[in-house]
Amino acid sequence: GKIHAIGGSVGSPKQTTALVEMYDPETDSWTRKTDMPTARFSPVTAIVNGKIYAIGGASGFDALSTVEVYDPAKDEWTTKTDMPGIRAASSGCELDGKIYNIGGALTIKPPHPAVSTVEVYTPVLDKEM
Repeated sequence: GKIHAIGGSVGSPKQTTALVEMYDPETDSWTRKTDMPTARFSPVTAIVNGKIYAIGGASGFDALSTVEVYDPAKDEWTTKTDMPGIRAASSGCELDGKIYNIGGALTIKPPHPAVSTVEVYTPVLDKEM
């Protein structure tokens, strides 16, 4: 029943943030939470077993392979195994306990070389398939 705002950029891709804030619609209020270990914008985020996964994204113009998981109950982040490749501005979703990371770009800098692959992350195994 809460909404988490995770990372982003402040004005330009070179000014990334690791900021995490939680919105509670019942109280109409925002609360600052523990920052992500890696400042970035546009990661794929998905919830599996009550934990929020942040995958990929970009820092500056560089795409990332970083995978981190946030446990709202403990208000803490854990670094997981990186993706095999980098990607930013991809799409993703959770399905049957797995996180699908779809498409994206190898860099945010034009001409934005596209990625057409799909990677599947299995949190219980901490690996891409």
